[in-house]
Amino acid sequence: NQAREMEPKRNNAEFWIDITTRCLNDVVNQPVDLNARDLNRGSRGPIKCDRMLVADFTCSLCTKRWDSTQVTMKVEYEANRNLLNRNFLGKIEMTEYGQRCSRCRTDYEVPSFDMQSAERLGMKLREKILEKYYGVP
Repeated sequence: NQAREMEPKRNNAEFWIDITTRCLNDVVNQPVDLNARDLNRGSRGPIKCDRMLVADFTCSLCTKRWDSTQVTMKVEYEANRNLLNRNFLGKIEMTEYGQRCSRCRTDYEVPSFDMQSAERLGMKLREKILEKYYGVP
């Protein structure tokens, strides 16, 4: 099963910067809830969530094309107080997973994500950040 055979890929960076910027633009300048339990998680590490997205693939060797509804995206996010200026700094890390061509089975191919699927992930991330750091239920 192609969905189970995965390798992390760190591509599509500009695509994901655009998605997160659009989804979080009005959030990042709001004051955080200083009583939020998820601020300064310290040793607990970042908050993690995995989502399945829709994407297309093209084999770089044989040019076979396929689509998948089970492309894993791993998202980790956190906010910590900057001790120098007492502001909060947020960090989001996104890891996308490629799939192998069923014909060639050589390398993991980079996904081309469906825009609606990616925007749903961006809005879910927005919802979680508002909940965890801004006290929005």
